[in-house]
Amino acid sequence: DLESFVEKYKTGIAKWKFVTDRTNGEDEIFVSEVGAYKGLESDMVIYIHNENISDNLNYIAYTRAKYYLIELILKK
Repeated sequence: DLESFVEKYKTGIAKWKFVTDRTNGEDEIFVSEVGAYKGLESDMVIYIHNENISDNLNYIAYTRAKYYLIELILKK
């Protein structure tokens, strides 16, 4: 859940702040749900999801990264 993630880390991590609107801030990380990022790309994508995600969403996430993809799978 995007809103709960941003709320949980509202002060960010280290020097980076999480934002839900694309800006050019060097100290900001844009966060988005996978479906909302369809058709877009970034130099680096950090894909965080649980184990039971659809193949379609995985495909969208895997193809958004131009250079680097980091995948974190949340296990119960």
